[in-house]
Amino acid sequence: MRLFLLCLRARGRLKLGRGVRIGRSARIRVAPGARVTIEHGARIGDRFTLEAFAGHVRIGANASLADAVRITAHADVTVGDHAALGDQVALLTSLS
Repeated sequence: MRLFLLCLRARGRLKLGRGVRIGRSARIRVAPGARVTIEHGARIGDRFTLEAFAGHVRIGANASLADAVRITAHADVTVGDHAALGDQVALLTSLS
């Protein structure tokens, strides 16, 4: 038996495309007024953290995010189609 934890808190808008794969212990938080789109075929590793406080976070089609990637967004963030982010990469936007 394979068990895993996925914590979703979506008070804003969260859209998942077809065939999205999200690893174990992932956390996705979407604050009111924020939007998150994870396009079709995106692969997200274990221990992924996404906190969208404002703006639109878009993870493109067939993008690959390795383990322990962290995205903290106070403005728009785009990870392009077919992009790859390695282990423990952090994408942060400023508050202004």
